[in-house]
Amino acid sequence: MLKIRLAALLLIATTGDAAMAAPSCLVGAYGAGAEITALTETNPPNAPGTLRFTGVDGSNGALTPRPDGSYAGTLWTPTGKADAVLSAKSCDTGEIAIAIGTAPARSWTRFKLRETPVAFSSDGATLHGRLIEPDAASGAALAVLVHGSENSRAIGVYSFPYLLAAQGVAALVYDKRGTGSSEGSYSQNFERLAKDAAAAADAARRAAGDRYRRIGFFGASQGGWISPLAARKTPVDFVVVAYGLIETPLGEDAEQVADELRRKGYGEDVIAKARIVTDATGAVVASHFKTGFDRLDAIKRRYGGEPWFGAFEGEYSGPMLREAPEMLRASGRDRYDNLDIIWHHDAFGTLKALAIPQLWMMAVNDIEAPSAHSIAQLRQLRRAGKPIDLAVFPDVDHGIREYQVEPDGTRRGTRFAAGYFPLIADWMKGHLKPSYGRSIIELAPVSARRP
Repeated sequence: MLKIRLAALLLIATTGDAAMAAPSCLVGAYGAGAEITALTETNPPNAPGTLRFTGVDGSNGALTPRPDGSYAGTLWTPTGKADAVLSAKSCDTGEIAIAIGTAPARSWTRFKLRETPVAFSSDGATLHGRLIEPDAASGAALAVLVHGSENSRAIGVYSFPYLLAAQGVAALVYDKRGTGSSEGSYSQNFERLAKDAAAAADAARRAAGDRYRRIGFFGASQGGWISPLAARKTPVDFVVVAYGLIETPLGEDAEQVADELRRKGYGEDVIAKARIVTDATGAVVASHFKTGFDRLDAIKRRYGGEPWFGAFEGEYSGPMLREAPEMLRASGRDRYDNLDIIWHHDAFGTLKALAIPQLWMMAVNDIEAPSAHSIAQLRQLRRAGKPIDLAVFPDVDHGIREYQVEPDGTRRGTRFAAGYFPLIADWMKGHLKPSYGRSIIELAPVSARRP
């Protein structure tokens, strides 16, 4: 949510053409029967030229270039882990061949999507984006994609605009300020980023004309803080959020610490003490490292000898506690408060002020952004009459991704949850199916307000 922290392949021949097209010209959405996937470029630390494969069914994996011009890697699919090889003769044909596991290679055809460069100004910077539309525009909806906390480009990298357009929803993707082709300095100031998102929505309206009945925001992770703010700065028809939080950034750290301690077996008595600690670290951060040090030092002396004290990380609390007091005073802001974050941002109050339909999709086992308190907050808003639909995905982590636990206890993300991508597109189009994978969907009583 915040950016404070510091196998042998089964090589299956599918074509004899070694003159593989450059990755950028393979970016797009592809279909094979009823199946849909997006091929996108990747940002570092992936190797240059790596392609990302993301299927509407949740399949996911990276494919790296080989000397013969093909791409190979491992995909996580609905049936498990499988090696894969992708090949294409050229970008002109719009055809690729993919062999997954021991199955024969299949041909996939590129969707004929309309892609229009878009440039717009916001808060002193020119930002660049791309409007991606279905070839036969459905007219149902246009979604402006709002970034998470990443400090890297989005155009050509995000799979969402291609997956949405292939399902009949137009999407505007843009490089956030200070990344990719956009001007400005990278920031995590939610108000500034919300101005950028609002300006992106206005630019999308101008570029799309009257082709779509509704326009709204889709924000994931940190985009869950920014999208509702942006919806208060320009008229939109809906907001969709995935694995966001109804917390202050300070609250995110506190909830993450509490979640870490619970998973390590500590009880609520320890959690209560830990909240005293995170209140103190949060006070120092929110003061921009001007005050609160004496209180923090006293708390470290009080609890520093207890076994739980060094058993958590949080977004910033763990690293701060391990620092020498003089170092924290001298240079703490340079390392923990250098992105212009609004530490007391009122996410709950922002949602209370919105009357437009919203869909929130939450991951039950999210360890980066623990979701239990936010789910309770969303239900409270729904009881107060807000038109918020809630989809809770069990057994998934941040990103609505399934995972496997490694021997050292860490998690490794695998595929996206079944139903996640179709739910987003169907909700935006206003045509929900009875179920979406294993998600538990709670529809707001004001169903007429839904897109």
